[in-house]
Amino acid sequence: MSKKFLRNFKASTITTRLDCKHQYGNFVVQHLYEHAPAARGGILRALLPQVSQLANHRTASHVVQRALTYSDERGQFDLVQALRQGRGETSLVNVATGRYGSFVIEQLAQLPGHLVAPIRATLEEELPTLVASAFGRRVAEAFEFEFEVPEEDLPLAHTSSTSENGELVGQPAAVTLQ
Repeated sequence: MSKKFLRNFKASTITTRLDCKHQYGNFVVQHLYEHAPAARGGILRALLPQVSQLANHRTASHVVQRALTYSDERGQFDLVQALRQGRGETSLVNVATGRYGSFVIEQLAQLPGHLVAPIRATLEEELPTLVASAFGRRVAEAFEFEFEVPEEDLPLAHTSSTSENGELVGQPAAVTLQ
């Protein structure tokens, strides 16, 4: 992109609903966020009202991750607050247990402690719900929560032996993860 384009770019030209979720448009938004610091504030303001929905989207989640990476501390604070305000399908725990949102929430664990403390507290309150999902367990590990894997989610191993006629006989055995 030319420097002239970036200087004249107006963040209001981004329609986050279309561009962030578009299979190619999301790359444009990510590139602008990274390489056009003057546009970050406008892009961030467009992202914030729908950040929880975008975090759960296959391509838009990458835009949210890029915003977390390249925002200053105030922008990161605003993103954290917006993610905490989600309700229902867009609640923090639902985002954390989603296929795409879990990557966004994992990235939050890397933020400075004072920014991530409210996220940590909310996730810890909802730990049983969080660890009921494989994606949520990954988030719990990123936040270094201690938890036990639900027994029904443990992988089964097979112990095997040979019967008198030479056939392999298998018995499932639970495997505990440590």
